[in-house]
Amino acid sequence: MVMSVNEAFDIAEQKRARRKAKKRAAHKKWKAANKEKEAARMKDYYNNNKEACDARHKAWCDANPEKAKACKRAAHKAWCDANPEKAKACKRAAYKKWKAANPDYHKAYHAELRKIIFEHYDNKCSCPTCKSGPNIELEIDHIIPFAEGLHKHAPRSGHSLWLYIIKNECWNDFQILCKACNTRKHWNGGTCNCGVHSGKSKLLL
Repeated sequence: MVMSVNEAFDIAEQKRARRKAKKRAAHKKWKAANKEKEAARMKDYYNNNKEACDARHKAWCDANPEKAKACKRAAHKAWCDANPEKAKACKRAAYKKWKAANPDYHKAYHAELRKIIFEHYDNKCSCPTCKSGPNIELEIDHIIPFAEGLHKHAPRSGHSLWLYIIKNECWNDFQILCKACNTRKHWNGGTCNCGVHSGKSKLLL
């Protein structure tokens, strides 16, 4: 049976494809067995063709932005896992630089957290017998004393505690007291001098 020109061409293409696949598989196997040599070869090639390699890389990144981001994240994570101390140092340096460039951010952020917390508790001392004025200094109080184990991993005070309360939605485990009531409650073993605040419950009326 005489083979047509098209059939002969197709058979030749299939043979070339098989040869290429076989060659790629052999090269892949060699690279897996000679990682150091392959890395050195690639490094030499890049150093000798830096501009062309950078241009190709930029063109690929522009054409595949999502894949480029994924590759960058994976490479960054691998580097951080391999260099934890350097990663921490870089993170601290980046945060310090950002903080210097945004000096007012933390003030505004802390003010917003304080507003959320104190408005939830009506901006007044929870002690029903407290006679402090409206401008008295208010503080967040652990209803059950910190030493008794409830929320023992929570921050003691400040914006870290505010953020902890908001994130964990544990509003009922805390209250607002004025500085005087909170101090008396602390020194009296968890009970305010008014007699209605206790470390075991919010209000004992």
